[in-house]
Amino acid sequence: MSNYIIKKVTTKKAKVHVKTDEGYEFLPKSKHYANVDKVTVLNHELKEQILEKKIENDYRKIVMHIYTILNEDDEDAGNLLTAYTELDRLKKILIYKYNEKLNKKIMEMYLKKLSILEMEINKLMVNVLNFEEVNKGVRR
Repeated sequence: MSNYIIKKVTTKKAKVHVKTDEGYEFLPKSKHYANVDKVTVLNHELKEQILEKKIENDYRKIVMHIYTILNEDDEDAGNLLTAYTELDRLKKILIYKYNEKLNKKIMEMYLKKLSILEMEINKLMVNVLNFEEVNKGVRR
């Protein structure tokens, strides 16, 4: 399969064949691009912006999920486990998939934020498990 980059020329468009080993690939979601199979971004700054936006969206979803768990009166260990699993998934994606493609400062910032959230979830899980053990002991 051939990879092509379309460069804008003043009078017409030209196709140039390039190897795309270091680019970020994604599939366009819009219906306007029905003929496009995949898009590869080679520009380093643009690639970092796309990845940072993607990680920010995932991080925001996890924070909102944890926030709803914190505001619930009835804390469930299953919800906490789901949030912990999603948090761990995002951390592994950052470390293994985006390690070389993303700026080191951004990586460290998000890993620090995720470790803080992980500590908070661990505290909540300990509280929930202690509460469940106390309730089991009361019934006789």
